[in-house]
Amino acid sequence: MQKYAANEVCDKFAIAGFHSNLISYLTQELNMPLVSASNILTIYGGTASLTPLIGALIAESFAGRFWTITIASLIYDLVCYSTIFSYNIFFLHLKFYLSVKLMKA
Repeated sequence: MQKYAANEVCDKFAIAGFHSNLISYLTQELNMPLVSASNILTIYGGTASLTPLIGALIAESFAGRFWTITIASLIYDLVCYSTIFSYNIFFLHLKFYLSVKLMKA
């Protein structure tokens, strides 16, 4: 039981840190009004809380637990890898652009 309580505490700390970082990013970097940033954060939190229920409905009604977990894990992995690759490709292009620009100067 203590393991689950520790997991919940760490989860709440992570959520609080993410929310404060997202509010700071939206208001300071994107110059969004605080009310709009708070609305976005609330919509994100609600969507994040609702998706496990949708996954449970799909698992129980249609696909089965094994296939739901397998497909959701594959989608998650694809999104993570595409994010990593797009980030790396962007910076490879940026490094190439800067090196060409420095060579011309």
